[in-house]
Amino acid sequence: MNKEKDYIHFLTELKVRVEAYFDGKVTGEVCTSVKNNGVTVTGLLLKGENERVAPNFYLENQYVEWMRGIQTLEEICNRLCNSYRDEVEKSRSLLTEIKFEWEEFRRKVFMRLINKERNANQLETVPYKDFMDLAIVYYYSVNLDGDAQGTLIITNEHLELLGVSEEELHQAAESNCQRYQPVKLRCMQDLLYDLGRKVGVEIYESKECYPYMFVLTNTKGMFGSVSMTCDVELECFAKRIGKGFYILPSSVHEVILVPENKDFSIEYFASMVREINETQLDPTEVLSDSIYFYDKETLTLRRVA
Repeated sequence: MNKEKDYIHFLTELKVRVEAYFDGKVTGEVCTSVKNNGVTVTGLLLKGENERVAPNFYLENQYVEWMRGIQTLEEICNRLCNSYRDEVEKSRSLLTEIKFEWEEFRRKVFMRLINKERNANQLETVPYKDFMDLAIVYYYSVNLDGDAQGTLIITNEHLELLGVSEEELHQAAESNCQRYQPVKLRCMQDLLYDLGRKVGVEIYESKECYPYMFVLTNTKGMFGSVSMTCDVELECFAKRIGKGFYILPSSVHEVILVPENKDFSIEYFASMVREINETQLDPTEVLSDSIYFYDKETLTLRRVA
């Protein structure tokens, strides 16, 4: 048996034990889910009688521990059943919180960028706006325990239930982003300096950022790459540096701005972005392999590679 089959066998064994633990009142199903960029993950979905939610548990780490003899199936099953109870209880309160009435719902609608080609299947079921090779999609922000945030992707069914147009949805999300998740721009060197201080590493701090790289995100640091859709911010940055600049997609959470410089080529940037996407990022965090250029004279953003 190969690793994938072994993992599915492990999930199937857990399914039987969980169903026995709950005397058949909770049923399990081994299923595969599609994440951002078409990344697939396999887990155990658990559904209780008369429950509106069915949490899906991804148990790769537990599988590894079982294979190494660190945990037994019984121990993993007991922890999984406790986690199921916690997730159901948490979800009940979340479902109560989400009210599909537009005047209430619109206050927690935000937007993010995803890759259009890699998420083609998902885009068939959700409202979105084209943005070059990317797509602006929308989500509902849910408060979890403490300061944690959960997200509910808004689908065409949700839009129909709310009785609003895609344009109304976009306007609400754009307004909320500007108000609650405003754009944040920092010099890369200053950012590295602050990070170095936190881990006790001394990095030279520069008062003058130009011509170094800049990081564009939002104040939350979550899905901040959508900040590159803000025309006003891009125009202000171009005026600040007095020239055009390139935008390099770092991840779904931020992008890198690089002032135009004859020492750098588009091919160099494209190669660098591809290498980072392939070797440094979780596949679900990748935004695009493309390179974009903002023209200071025409005040337009275009894809150049």
